[in-house]
Amino acid sequence: MSVQPFSRVSTWVESVTFDWAPYRKYGVPLQVRKDQHILHEGTELESIYVVETGRVRLSQLSPTGEEKTVLVVGSNSIFDEFGALQADRCSVTNAIASSDARLMRITMDVFHHLFRTEPSFTQFVCQSMSHKYQLLLSQLTSLSYTSAQYRIANYLLELAETYGAPHAGRSQDDVAPGNRFHETVILDTSLQDEASGNKSNAADGVRISLSFTHQEMANLAGTTRVTVAQVFRRLETLGVLRKEGAYFYISSVSEFRRLLEDPKASHTS
Repeated sequence: MSVQPFSRVSTWVESVTFDWAPYRKYGVPLQVRKDQHILHEGTELESIYVVETGRVRLSQLSPTGEEKTVLVVGSNSIFDEFGALQADRCSVTNAIASSDARLMRITMDVFHHLFRTEPSFTQFVCQSMSHKYQLLLSQLTSLSYTSAQYRIANYLLELAETYGAPHAGRSQDDVAPGNRFHETVILDTSLQDEASGNKSNAADGVRISLSFTHQEMANLAGTTRVTVAQVFRRLETLGVLRKEGAYFYISSVSEFRRLLEDPKASHTS
């Protein structure tokens, strides 16, 4: 039975389990700096890329030039395999380095040769595309049926699950009574009736070790920077979220997840 390289569907693709060592002889190393453009949407592809270290953001632009981030790929991930397998071989996304990164560039001819002749490589590429397809369906459903504030909170949870480092959360005694996590609604006042009497578990508080801006979160959630700032302020007031320096802290991941899983939470206007 083959190993599943993608542990879960997430906007941040990290810890992909695939051994690229046998294929490095086919690639060319490439160093990129943070914010450097690697691919432009709609342009003809000369190569596909493997992320060895660092992260790359994949996005598309609206007709008015607004960016929508689709996903962020980390180590061992491949990107623009979709474009490489299209008839026109054009990039389907923009690719921008989210951090300094080391990539491996594989030319189109070599990619297609490996795809035809190397079963392990072919399987991985298909699994990568399947993972991204599942993610796109999830994002489409979220954009169609959930509120912006729910999407923002859900992305915070994904970040905590992907990049969270254990950190003691704030005690309930440190939060004003009217703002306690278990007595107040994160997303919708309809959750108040179920939240009373449950203690926040400070033992599973985390520090999100990946820094990001309000605009980057807005590009993910399909909303505005102003809306992101408003949601963050509310979460901070409630004692659920806080920021120290460049990093955010979530007081209790389990409580955060429990409230997001409630069906009433996602349909806030």
